[in-house]
Amino acid sequence: MQKTGDSTRDAAAEVAILSNERRIRPRVLVDWDNDGQYAHALSDLSPFVSNAVTDRSLKGSAPEELMLIEGAAAAELTFTFSGQHESLPMTAVFSPYNGNSPFYLKSLVGQEVQYALGVDTVLGTVWYPQFVGNIRTTTPDRASGTVEVTALDRVEKLRRPVNLPPWAISEYWITRGRTVGQLVTSTGVIDSCLRMCDTAASTYRPTLREDMDVPDGSIDGPGVFVTGNGSYLPTIGWMDNTNAVTYDFPATEVDGTPEYRTIGRPHPGSPDQTIRPQALTAMRDAIGNKKVYWVSDRTQMTTDGTHYMGFTLAFDPADPNTNWYLTAPQTELMSCRIGHLNVIKIVLRSGQLWARISYGDPGDGSGTHYDSVKITIPAGQQTIDVFAVWEPSLTTQTKVAFRVGDSKIGWTNVAPTVPITADDQLLGVVIVRHAMAMSDIGYSFRHIGGNTADPFEFSEPWLHRQAKYAAVLDPGLNRFSYMPNRDGSDAWDLITEVAAAEFGSVFWDEAGNFRFWNLDTILGKRDSPVRTVTLDHLTNLQMTNSLDSVRNTYSAVIRRRRAVDRGTAYTAGTADEFYLDKGQMKTFTFFLDDVQQFDPRRLTRFTGRSDWTQWWPLWTDASRQGYVFQEYRNGAWAEPFLTGGPDVSFHLDGEGNATATIYNNWDTPIRFCTNDGAPALRVVGTKLTEIETATFTTTDRPSVLQYGARNLELTGDWYQDYYNAAGMLTKLLGRTKQPIPATDAVEIAGDPRLQLGDCVEATDPDGFGERLVLQIFGIRRVFDVDTGLTDTLTVEAAQPAGVGLWDSPQYGRWDETFLWS
Repeated sequence: MQKTGDSTRDAAAEVAILSNERRIRPRVLVDWDNDGQYAHALSDLSPFVSNAVTDRSLKGSAPEELMLIEGAAAAELTFTFSGQHESLPMTAVFSPYNGNSPFYLKSLVGQEVQYALGVDTVLGTVWYPQFVGNIRTTTPDRASGTVEVTALDRVEKLRRPVNLPPWAISEYWITRGRTVGQLVTSTGVIDSCLRMCDTAASTYRPTLREDMDVPDGSIDGPGVFVTGNGSYLPTIGWMDNTNAVTYDFPATEVDGTPEYRTIGRPHPGSPDQTIRPQALTAMRDAIGNKKVYWVSDRTQMTTDGTHYMGFTLAFDPADPNTNWYLTAPQTELMSCRIGHLNVIKIVLRSGQLWARISYGDPGDGSGTHYDSVKITIPAGQQTIDVFAVWEPSLTTQTKVAFRVGDSKIGWTNVAPTVPITADDQLLGVVIVRHAMAMSDIGYSFRHIGGNTADPFEFSEPWLHRQAKYAAVLDPGLNRFSYMPNRDGSDAWDLITEVAAAEFGSVFWDEAGNFRFWNLDTILGKRDSPVRTVTLDHLTNLQMTNSLDSVRNTYSAVIRRRRAVDRGTAYTAGTADEFYLDKGQMKTFTFFLDDVQQFDPRRLTRFTGRSDWTQWWPLWTDASRQGYVFQEYRNGAWAEPFLTGGPDVSFHLDGEGNATATIYNNWDTPIRFCTNDGAPALRVVGTKLTEIETATFTTTDRPSVLQYGARNLELTGDWYQDYYNAAGMLTKLLGRTKQPIPATDAVEIAGDPRLQLGDCVEATDPDGFGERLVLQIFGIRRVFDVDTGLTDTLTVEAAQPAGVGLWDSPQYGRWDETFLWS
């Protein structure tokens, strides 16, 4: 139930709403100028509105007869108005053909609309938001003289296609007892989808290419972004091979320390600042718990240009070792290889942070280091932003700017011109060591440099931006061991599927905030009804008690995937699959749904001739990460006896497609096969192997004995081998093991405070019963200027009969209706 936060005003509103004589008024605001100001002459349509209807209802995947409060809700608003504006009737104002209209040649759809209801009280009007969304249609009606407008809530903001990174938990780490730390939560997947749609549970979402105003394929763009909110998988970028990622013992079953802690910073616009997102747990280890990523597309970055890197540190007041960082050994919290053996880093030691660029670092931490001024981490703050920007230069000195919280160091020359020397086969690798708790971790790149403006005002937006919309997310109860192949799906579709798989709910609330409720939250609302109603308040209340509402056996059909390192990721299918003309560099793109990442090293040359093995290894069926090539010379294909060979490397591009980049440095055409015509090119990587489907059954035996076995089959991408890790199905069985009376929609005098999930307590001691708890999963709210406000509620009888209450004449009779828990 909505509250204003002012108990006096809430009490006054309560009296007014329940009064027989009450006055409720609408407020409809439209942002016609699309600037967030609502300052257009017709932005306030409230005086003209005669009717307004909001409709929001949770629709889920469970059978309808179960009446579970779960699923997704996309709210709709329809309002009708009439009148005149500057002598023009509203029908003319909203006609796209009237040249005198202030909206002539302007779009009237897509604009944001806010709708609220005000209750007149002795203390003035108390307003309750009802809807925030975007206009879908405007329909002026010449005959009736009215205009009808329809709008859909911010679900339309979640239509961006998203790619899930190919990933599965590692067989290698499972055999070493480190499973739990590898799993990803449902919240992590939902939040990752939201970040791509300008919505976040914490402060930031990644800067996208459209924000940078750069074309696809240009040498610019976001490289890596990791939320840390229940997932270490990248929202942007790709996981490295499993042999590169580590999971230290504290992240697993050994001592129970979770991979994530609920200590992140809520979005500034969140209506509940006490609900915090998660962050990657501080493991206080300079070596272990290393998460390794590849940038979205390593071909879209170069050494010189501008590199942006940052994250949010979080501190857990309940952790007795939260001050470990004050005496920490030197630890590279984050690094990125920017090419030619040059690496940018953010380094921690003894309570201080600094930005570093290392020239000539092959990956072992050696090379020549150039550091910014060190900044002491401020004490007493629960979250602190860390940001660094480097401009390596080929002609002048390399400079860096660095910020830790409010302390910052502006542009500073720290190193000589950047060396362009040895090629770097690890270009684009980003390493994160969460020795400290971290979230909103990002790296991005722009090819331009020479920036002389304020480095923070100018540069930070290229790394991340404050998300426009706030999300409030419960910790997910489901756990995932792999990501399904769902590239290009709408964010909203993925979000609803993930929530449905754990019988949670997702929706935008009345104030325009995104909500994810897990099963615990939904069930917990039944313990606290928000108001009491009698049969005088309700109409059309009827109940149907049916065996169809019983499900006492759940059969989950699950799929399993595992990541196996050093597997053969790709094998050429034909001799001419990778044909190149002389001197040609070519990119071959193809889709593989079973590869997490490729070995980044260039492929090794082999030979198909046993008499040439003193120069090159012999190609056999067991050969991997290599090739045999032929050249076309004098009218024939043959393996050449020449040193060297073409450059061949594999990586994932920005869309997750497998990409082979091949440079033919010969003066003849080439292809990859042996002299007998057999294709000869293979690359290794982390292979995602499918394990056969299995079915797991969870049963409530007493219910089976009473009602017989009644099964609910659970199938889909999001039912995996750890789906019940948090006891989700045990909780759900407690709800469906016995019949729950189904109700039809009931009508009450409208209460603008009521929301989805709220419970009302109905009393009818001489009829249906002394106490019925009804939980709302659908609200159709109608305001009419003549008849007032009416709510039609779709409800579920949330509490079965027979639950004992100490002071109840009906439910407190010993051994009859009073039951020991």
